[in-house]
Amino acid sequence: MTPVMAELNERSRRILHAIVTEFIESGEPVGSRTLSKKYGLDISPATIRNVMADLEENGFLYQPHTSAGRLPTEKAFRLFVDSLMTVSSLSGDEQAEIHSLDELSPGMALLRESSRVLSRLAGTASVIVAPALDRRRLREIHFVAPTCSDQVLLAVLLFFDGTVESRMVDVQQVPLDIELERMHNLLAEEVAGKTLRQLREKLASTLSQERIVLDHLTKWAYELGLLATDTELDPVVMIEGKSRLIAQPDFGDVQLLRDLLQTLDDRERLLMLLDRTIVGRTVQVWVGKEAELGGGSLSLITAPFREGDSALGTIGVIGPTRMNYPKVIPLVQATAAAMSEAHDRAVSDEPLPIRPKPKQPA
Repeated sequence: MTPVMAELNERSRRILHAIVTEFIESGEPVGSRTLSKKYGLDISPATIRNVMADLEENGFLYQPHTSAGRLPTEKAFRLFVDSLMTVSSLSGDEQAEIHSLDELSPGMALLRESSRVLSRLAGTASVIVAPALDRRRLREIHFVAPTCSDQVLLAVLLFFDGTVESRMVDVQQVPLDIELERMHNLLAEEVAGKTLRQLREKLASTLSQERIVLDHLTKWAYELGLLATDTELDPVVMIEGKSRLIAQPDFGDVQLLRDLLQTLDDRERLLMLLDRTIVGRTVQVWVGKEAELGGGSLSLITAPFREGDSALGTIGVIGPTRMNYPKVIPLVQATAAAMSEAHDRAVSDEPLPIRPKPKQPA
């Protein structure tokens, strides 16, 4: 039991759960008569009012107007998420739509469709933050020595999807033709079937391990491979369903709406926030001011998607503080799992490495 839970007896927890649940559904201040009639508490309205007064004194509720019912505070929502609520089960249709995502190939299409599906099912905005995902698989890398310079190599990258890229690589010395041929053979097994990111990680890891002794030509080939695959691409920040979020009645106030629009346009802030969530392995919920979004009027639910043990990015939902956490949390969790499955499947289906051709006897 959390320290906050220990503050409350069973009756107080039941009433607080009912208040938060009712407020999520109606968006209106909650009164004792509504709780007594709707939630089967078997407690008189007068007793409920006394408990509500105690909850208000302990910081779980507040009263917007003297004659109004009570509203839950961020403290109440935090306790609701951590200890009081029971997450909903996904419907068959929701499961089918989310499961279809794992059949997509990793890349922008998967990101867009995952974001679209999650936004529609959650009824609010979804957000994805991911590194620039170049999911193309390399077939070969060839180096060509131009005749115009003795300090530049042309790196030609051939991908399995048929695309070809060329990049200029600065070098202190251009290898001889026979050295380039041997480098191509040395790199062949490392290159084939890997993405640019995977190849860079593999080459950098091998070069950094002191226990692995590389001969001069192999070390040179790996270093050139790193230079050829060095590319800086901006991370992907994708927000889907802005109109669904803006349409929420919680943002009828002009200032709140202005803060909301500024938040959705603040790409760097979203990047910083979601970077903090990618290290977690499960769903994380940021309530109100914890999310540092929209002046405290927004909550954020996120989950990382992965490839094996490597976190690739974060998908989540942005909504008002009173969003339907029991419904949205399993939606975010299932969507992230489907995206991870799509990446894992793509890795298991990757093409076999190309073996260097043996030299024909003279």
